[in-house]
Amino acid sequence: MLDEYFVKHYDAIDSTHSESMRLYDKGLLINGSVVIAESQICGFGRYNRKWESPSGNLYLTIAIKPNLPVSDWPKISYVAGISIYDSIMRVDQSIDTHFKWVNDILIDDKKCAGILLTNLKDQFLLVGIGINLINHDVLTKLNATSLDRHIADTDDLKDKILSGLLDGFKLHYNAFQGVGFIPIKNIWMKHAYNRGKRVGVKFHNKEEEGIFLGIDDDGKLQLLQDGNIKLIDAGELFFI
Repeated sequence: MLDEYFVKHYDAIDSTHSESMRLYDKGLLINGSVVIAESQICGFGRYNRKWESPSGNLYLTIAIKPNLPVSDWPKISYVAGISIYDSIMRVDQSIDTHFKWVNDILIDDKKCAGILLTNLKDQFLLVGIGINLINHDVLTKLNATSLDRHIADTDDLKDKILSGLLDGFKLHYNAFQGVGFIPIKNIWMKHAYNRGKRVGVKFHNKEEEGIFLGIDDDGKLQLLQDGNIKLIDAGELFFI
C-alpha cells in the first residue's frame, strides 16, 4: 500500500527517472519516493525517445513497491493514466480528455501527457509522468498540446495538477491492490480513444491492423481481425 509520499524537488536535472535510479543504487529509494523537476536536460520516454522538458511543465517519477505479482506491474500504467485524468478533471471537467493505449493522455486528439514504467530488479517500479502544462514552440512542432490551451484560469495550475495527480494515484493504486484491476479497467475503457475504430499496432518488429475493442482483464489490447480477437500485451498504437 501507499501511505505517504517523500518528495525531492529539483530546479533542473538530467531526468527524474535517472535520479530515482541513482537513489536506488545508493539504497535511498523508498516506497513513495517522488522526484520532481522544474526542467529536465535529458528527459526520455518509451523506447528511450527524447521527452522535451522545458521549464513550466510537470515532470516527476513515483517509486513504489507493489504488493502484486510482477506480471501485474504493467497494469499500473493504467492507474497512472486515470490519475492524470482525475487531475485534469479537477481543473476543468469540460476538457476533452482521452487515453491512447497504452501510456498517453490526449486532449482534443493531441498528446498532453505520457507515462513511463521501469522495473528495478523486481524490487521497485518507477512511474514516470510528464504533463504539458504550458505551451512551448517545441510542442507545436511535435503536434502536441498543453493544458493552458484548453482552460481560461491557469492560476496555480502546476500545484493543482500535482496535488490532484498524487491524490488520485494513491487512491487508485491502493484500490488496485485491494480490489483488483477491473474498476481501473472500466474507468480507462470509458475514456479510451478511438475505441471501435480501425487502428494499427506496431509490436515485435511487425505491424498489424484491426478494430480497437479496448483492453481485456489483464490490460492487453484487444484487436479484432476477421472475426477473431488478437491480444497484444505491448506495442505502439497508431491511427489509420
